[in-house]
Amino acid sequence: MEHRVAIVGAGVSGLTCGVLFAEHGCHIAIFAKETDQQTASGAAAALWFPYDAEPAKKVIAWALQTYNVLVDLSKDARSGVSMIELRQFSRTGEIQIPQWAIRLGARQINRDEVLPAFTSGFMMNVPLMDTTIYLDYLAKRFLAAGGEINGDVRFEKPEAVSPEFHLVINCSGIGAKTLVP
Repeated sequence: MEHRVAIVGAGVSGLTCGVLFAEHGCHIAIFAKETDQQTASGAAAALWFPYDAEPAKKVIAWALQTYNVLVDLSKDARSGVSMIELRQFSRTGEIQIPQWAIRLGARQINRDEVLPAFTSGFMMNVPLMDTTIYLDYLAKRFLAAGGEINGDVRFEKPEAVSPEFHLVINCSGIGAKTLVP
């Protein structure tokens, strides 16, 4: 049986889900009010760095998986992904570098490199996505894998998606407030 999946939202999250499912043989259709650069992702900055989310153990594992994928994508200039140096600072004492960051090459910043407003900091290389390029890259991959993008579509409730789909993935981002009560 062919798995049919509907994705609501055509930003980075929706396209990424679409690519993963389509490249694994599922029939995928993306439905979105806005597509391409009109999405919130088209205007947003996209920098990889795990933030305080729960459950932390799972979030870090997912983030590290994403990091590895993005590092690989940074080797392809067409992807819009590059590596940049990120610096994080503390105003209240010696900053603790997370264990996961140490494994990725994070290191303390020398005291003479820390601005007077801060007491310490660390640096590491992280992926940066130029969303004007990255969105197009994801859309091309998605379409090449057999996916379809349906623009100018807005659902008021999840049940409005056709029952022909076995799974509906909500990647509507800021639009979720009108889709999910």
